[in-house]
Amino acid sequence: MSTWTHVAAVIRIDAVKGFFGPQSKEDIRKVLGPIAEFGGPQEAWDACTLPCGSEGSLEYDIWENKDEHCVAAFTISVFGDLRDYRETESIKEWFDSLCSKFMVRQAVCLAETEGCEAKVFQYEMGGSYGIL
Repeated sequence: MSTWTHVAAVIRIDAVKGFFGPQSKEDIRKVLGPIAEFGGPQEAWDACTLPCGSEGSLEYDIWENKDEHCVAAFTISVFGDLRDYRETESIKEWFDSLCSKFMVRQAVCLAETEGCEAKVFQYEMGGSYGIL
């Protein structure tokens, strides 16, 4: 029987066009890298830096604020179900590493391995801490 780990995270990123932070969704995609999909090309799996289960990696979507004058410029949602993956601590480490590459306004991650207690991590500059 498979073990699944379910992940949902939101990261709000500050940036100002032409001054600091990512300037486009593409800048953020370069940091996140490719998503590994079940049956997808081996090159994507090899290049993937997202946590991966046996059927693929976490996925993400990037929202860009249409108001170019607003400092809260981007929001990343990260989500997925990782098969044969049991390490919520490695999710926390990945989450910290990702957040450390941006000026984070707010960030929180929920990771739950079936049959185990859910873990919630809130990022603050320098690393996250568990809140559940």
